[in-house]
Amino acid sequence: KRIQAESIGLKYREIEQAAVATFLHSQPIGQNGKTRDLLLLIGPTRPDKIELEKGLIRWAQSSYWLDDLYTAGAESQLPGTWRLGNRPNLVQMHAVAARNIPEETVRVRLLDEIERLKSLTAGASASGVRVHTLPARARDIEDDGAFHYAVLGPNAASESGKPSKEAERFLDETTGPDKPRVYRNAVLLLVPSKDGLELAMARVRDYLAWEVVREELKKQQKDGNVDPARAQTLQINIDKAKGRISDSIR
Repeated sequence: KRIQAESIGLKYREIEQAAVATFLHSQPIGQNGKTRDLLLLIGPTRPDKIELEKGLIRWAQSSYWLDDLYTAGAESQLPGTWRLGNRPNLVQMHAVAARNIPEETVRVRLLDEIERLKSLTAGASASGVRVHTLPARARDIEDDGAFHYAVLGPNAASESGKPSKEAERFLDETTGPDKPRVYRNAVLLLVPSKDGLELAMARVRDYLAWEVVREELKKQQKDGNVDPARAQTLQINIDKAKGRISDSIR
């Protein structure tokens, strides 16, 4: 219903029709419908083809009940087969897991990922610049006139033209406000943008949630309840989520 409301080019509840059509084609248990079957049922309203496909792809990616076996294709492609299962799918398990991950756990993992991402400092290191990754205090960056390049963490998140107090402290101080930094211009700081930080936190939470789902599936596997296709879909999701973390940090 939400996807239908956001699909400007669809006027006759086509995505809802697709959900009902999928339900009907999934009866009895084990049956399924092809994309062509859905399109034939929806076709009489002459929906915009691009809008319809976009809506169906969004439904395939966000449904809690579509069978994992058929929804694991490329992100921009329609599944060829549609079936509503009788158990929550990986998307639903992931959503529940994501809600239960503490903020502090996400933050700690983000700091680990920043520290491990060598591309943030590779160019500076190669040029002979003194590199500091996530220094805890301003005094960790020496005030010696040498060129220093520092990557700061989430506490220093800033907006364009509005450096945070934490970032300013690293530029202005050495051991405290009473000991100002002499060689301010020899220090270059790399800090997260506030929007970028939110995105990176979301990407880390996304990945950690898939890890939780993996542990749950391992427990099910001991009971012989996990089919190989589902395990493969999970691994695809984990790999995608892991790759997105470093992209969002960069």
